Amino acid sequence: TGGIAGLAAVAAGRAAEAVMALGRAVGQYASDAATAAAETSKMRLALAGVVGEEAPELFGEIKKVVSDFNVPLQDATKSFTRFVASAKASGVESDDIVKSFRGLIAANKALGGSQEQANGILLAATQVFGKGKLAAEELRGQIAERLPGAVSMMAQSMGISTAELDKRLEEGTVSVADFVKFTAEELGKFEKDAEKISKSPEEAGSRLTTQLDLLQR
Repeated sequence: TGGIAGLAAVAAGRAAEAVMALGRAVGQYASDAATAAAETSKMRLALAGVVGEEAPELFGEIKKVVSDFNVPLQDATKSFTRFVASAKASGVESDDIVKSFRGLIAANKALGGSQEQANGILLAATQVFGKGKLAAEELRGQIAERLPGAVSMMAQSMGISTAELDKRLEEGTVSVADFVKFTAEELGKFEKDAEKISKSPEEAGSRLTTQLDLLQR
């Protein structure tokens, strides 16, 4: 009887500990969710400040990128907000901005790039829009380092040789329109491969993390 009572006491103690642990976990989740929701609200306000009435539609496009290519919502929203602000200032239309953004994200995913590399690529693209032209510094120095073959793909999208591309980069005659065509059309071809990778068993852990983050927000 003493043995059974002892076991029961231990079981009751463990149950009480489990209930307390669950309570702490729920409290922490609620706190984290509130923080995440506040972050999301700030990001949406920042996006609205840049694009105005288009914000809900473009935020939907961001969530589609998150779902299709398994990237964190916060990273995608921050990068896209800067990306769209710079592109709009260069006169790029919203549809082309979305296609360009998706192309860069897809190419990075398909070629095995990390989220850190994706952020670097998008920063370089933002600089291109800010300057109003593509320079060798962005293409060769930042984008091609993270996207193997980017230089030859850029030349192909323009219908010229890499030597001619180098010459035009030197002359500063590779336009934002050329860059948008490259990112939206040429890099857009990577979308199917990128989606396959995002839905593969190898990315199951990342998918779970992404979905839990979305649920929390």
